[in-house]
Amino acid sequence: MRKRFLHDGLPRRSSNNRSPVLLVKKAKEIRKHTGDERYHAAMELQSLTIMKRMEKILARPFKVLFSEPMLIAITLYMSVSMIILQLTEGH
Repeated sequence: MRKRFLHDGLPRRSSNNRSPVLLVKKAKEIRKHTGDERYHAAMELQSLTIMKRMEKILARPFKVLFSEPMLIAITLYMSVSMIILQLTEGH
């Protein structure tokens, strides 16, 4: 998502243009316009609890980390490099 900047350089939120969110808006507009309650987006029909949402959000980075071997290699390299840097730093 690109951030738009005001003239003074402060970040401003842009409109949400993810397709599930757009489908929810479109379904609401169609329901309002037609009065027919049959129109729903798939995102509206999901009923995830807060705990399930948090579990999904927090687990995603670890799934990516363990499914990408190169990412594991770079992470380990950077970890060892930082440990060596910290241990050899003069007090």
